[in-house]
Amino acid sequence: MRQNGTAACEQAGLLDAAPLVLMAHEPRGIRITAVNEIAHKAGAFVGQALNDARAACPSLLAENADIEADHAMLLKLANAAMRYTPIVALDGEAGLLLDITGCAHLLGGEANLMKDCRSRLSSIGFSVSLGLASTPLAARALARFGSGADILESDAVGALDVFPIEALGLDSTRNLLLKRLGLKRIGDVKAVPRAALERRFRSKEEALSVRLALDRLSGDIAEAIKAIHPPEPYRFALNLAEPLIDHIGVGVALDQLLVAAYHRLETEGLGARVFHLTAFRADGGTSQISIKLSEPARDQTRIARLFAPHLPQIDCGHGVDAFVLAARFVEPVVQTQSSMMSGQDGQQDGAHFCDGLAPLIDTLTNRLGQGQVFAFAPRQSHLPERAQRRVSPISSGNLAQDWASFTELQTSSAPRPFRLFERAEVVDVMAGIPDGPPVQFIWRRVTHKIIRATGPERIAPEWWRAGAEGVAVRDYYAVEDEAGRRFWLYRAGAYDAAEPPRWYVHGVFA
Repeated sequence: MRQNGTAACEQAGLLDAAPLVLMAHEPRGIRITAVNEIAHKAGAFVGQALNDARAACPSLLAENADIEADHAMLLKLANAAMRYTPIVALDGEAGLLLDITGCAHLLGGEANLMKDCRSRLSSIGFSVSLGLASTPLAARALARFGSGADILESDAVGALDVFPIEALGLDSTRNLLLKRLGLKRIGDVKAVPRAALERRFRSKEEALSVRLALDRLSGDIAEAIKAIHPPEPYRFALNLAEPLIDHIGVGVALDQLLVAAYHRLETEGLGARVFHLTAFRADGGTSQISIKLSEPARDQTRIARLFAPHLPQIDCGHGVDAFVLAARFVEPVVQTQSSMMSGQDGQQDGAHFCDGLAPLIDTLTNRLGQGQVFAFAPRQSHLPERAQRRVSPISSGNLAQDWASFTELQTSSAPRPFRLFERAEVVDVMAGIPDGPPVQFIWRRVTHKIIRATGPERIAPEWWRAGAEGVAVRDYYAVEDEAGRRFWLYRAGAYDAAEPPRWYVHGVFA
């Protein structure tokens, strides 16, 4: 397919057997969005009205274009193109823009990189037109209006003067006006003085857009590239001579990448919290896995061990011929001197002790999933269910000190149960007097006769919080039954209220 060539038809055999176009319903009518080679030779082109194309070629076949599928396919190709460079952007509906600055030598130069790109796309059924230049607009012009395999040197921008003005990337209105002025090629527009060009446009802004396009073409004005993924500053690539088809080879390749990552991070005194491995298949597909760490690290042995359970998730397909390992959320690693008296040994990277919590937490988190491993930190609230919160197991704060202060505060007041229920459970209570402590309660179909009770401890709702209005005051009792089991009960409401109070069990003591 030409131009918007990412569109596909399920009846693939028709692509070579008959003239075929893809169409879309636009405000101007039904327009062609893509054509195959036979239809192109018959005179059909992108943007043409379908009726005009059929008038020139009565045997023309037409199918509805699937714009969403086209975009999804283009994104897949963009991800696959990251084998060449971390900066890949979408360019229109059927183009990719790659910034290969500093990357071409990995494949033996610019010509080899373009050859490899063409070969891979052709092997999976795509026709491709390539252009390489020092500016994005010049590369785009070469790809769309050149021979399809042009490399333009940075000092040869004048070679684009023979290209049509459509290569400037202007809208159709400006292109039409330039043609009416007799300016059909880029060189014609460059020869017109700026003042003379402004007089021929309806506004200075329209004339300025043309001059800006010329400046972007030559590189006098830099053109920003919006990459589909933020560039990874710590990115390590490995190209293989032969494709890998088993996960044992994937593990060997990962080990090589981790060694390279360790040496660079260790040199700069850094560690990463996330390591992301991308496998690039020979068929153009990609497969990714990642691990997350509770604190910055770079020890390759520890990281490889965390990756090991996830390696079978890599889809090797017909073979993987390139890997990229990205280290994300990179932070300085604090060097810690191990204690000679305690006999503790530091990690290889000297960041933390091996017998610390971090390795265990990382293993559990990557095996059970994010959010499944956490710690509790105290929170300033007198309501029991809000007096603590979930935090990362490796917290930047001093949890031990926070809990010590919290425990000291609680010791000076009424005791708290060892186990607090996430939700208080309703119980049936019998009390000697209406406002007195309970003497018996039924919980989970079991009757507990109380022999000892202390309380009440009154806890009022937090009136400053939304929804606190109408919430009943709680009276808590610590009770003990005949078997020596101790419970924390509370009464919500008062007997003189419109509705009778209800009793709950909120926790149990050790």
